[in-house]
Amino acid sequence: LPMYGSLFVDGEVVGKIHLPEHRVTVGPTGHVSDGLSVCITAREIVIIGKVRGNVFASDRVEICENGTLIGNVSAARISIADGAYFKGDIRLHATQPKTAVSFEQEEERAKAYA
Repeated sequence: LPMYGSLFVDGEVVGKIHLPEHRVTVGPTGHVSDGLSVCITAREIVIIGKVRGNVFASDRVEICENGTLIGNVSAARISIADGAYFKGDIRLHATQPKTAVSFEQEEERAKAYA
């Protein structure tokens, strides 16, 4: 399923989410799993619900209060709130440079996925 833009998950996703230039938010009733392979790849990942699997963020991962992540994290930054549950390993890497995209390029990409 080709996707463009940020994604808010408020249901169940079994499989991979690959949005390397965008933000993925797993909402309070969201559940994402793909065993222990990389199940989410994004620029930013915010976990309010549950994720079972590894996550890779070119920028940051945030596990909010009541959020659950069982899996490994690879990110430039990570934030784990009080009340969050995390079980796994953390690998921090340098922030990857953001590519400059003009407004016209954004519109063309959006049209391609419409």
